[in-house]
Amino acid sequence: MLPPAKKQRRGRKKGEGAPLTITVGQWYHACKTYRDNKNKMSKAEFLRCNTSDEVFNGSISQQQSFGRMLKKFDDGVLIDSKMKRIKKSLYPGVEKKLIDYLTIRGEHYKRDKCGVSWLLMTEKCLKWGKELGYENFTASSGWLQKVLYRHGFTRINLHGEANDMDDEERRLLMIPFRKELAELCEDLNVTRDRVYNADQTGLCYQKLPNSLYVKQEKKRSYAGTKMMKDKTRVTLMVCTAGNGDKLPLAIIGKPKNPECFRLLPDKHKTPIPYTHQANAWFDKHVTGWWIKHVLLPEHQKRHGLVSVILILMMKLMLWRMRGY
Repeated sequence: MLPPAKKQRRGRKKGEGAPLTITVGQWYHACKTYRDNKNKMSKAEFLRCNTSDEVFNGSISQQQSFGRMLKKFDDGVLIDSKMKRIKKSLYPGVEKKLIDYLTIRGEHYKRDKCGVSWLLMTEKCLKWGKELGYENFTASSGWLQKVLYRHGFTRINLHGEANDMDDEERRLLMIPFRKELAELCEDLNVTRDRVYNADQTGLCYQKLPNSLYVKQEKKRSYAGTKMMKDKTRVTLMVCTAGNGDKLPLAIIGKPKNPECFRLLPDKHKTPIPYTHQANAWFDKHVTGWWIKHVLLPEHQKRHGLVSVILILMMKLMLWRMRGY
């Protein structure tokens, strides 16, 4: 007796279909927008309108895929990822805890400035795997990299102090400040060109740029130098009036007579106001020197003996020309 004939699979063979062009993240955002949209419309209308992404054209194939993705979105399976296929996780419990932890860390970083290291992630994943009863779970580097890539997380080098608060927090913080400043200007009859905002900034004048753009195959043949980490610096005081007029820059350095000034015809007449201090910082005494020798003479030359408001380090300070 002959064996039963093998049932042929209908349709294209695996791998012979059209290549995927829409990522899981694009499906995720499309589903989220569709669910949040208050105007009722069909799936075809949504995929063809400007509300959806440009990658959608509303074809029958996309409509069918969109229906399946909506079910996954409602079940919480669909995630914001750069990948083009949804792959089943071997350790979904640990993966969810890790992503939740990284999300919370990112939200709290602006307040506590506490970052996350690779070792810390590994230790936490091992702890969670043990609690959830996953045997032979090692939290390998490969597994961590795939999880981070699948959910769209990338490593960044943290530096500087920018973006400490969002726009709404900044706006609410500035409301009482703007009101106080406007009342002070009105009481003292101070116009915008007599309101100055000043701040200090460091200048590492010997530090070399620490980036280079080369071919991918040649990047391992380049290395940095110690000069890229040089911290030799001076401190600048930058000041601008409310109408955009700029005051001369002032510099504070460590040497009393810098080598570069010895080339000047008149050693006592520097091109930029300069003073010195042991650590090249603007302290109380140096700030007083700047007000007396830079701000007030420049202000007097432009406006005469009239009141001036100086905003320095987020505090309102008032000096009268005759009283300093």
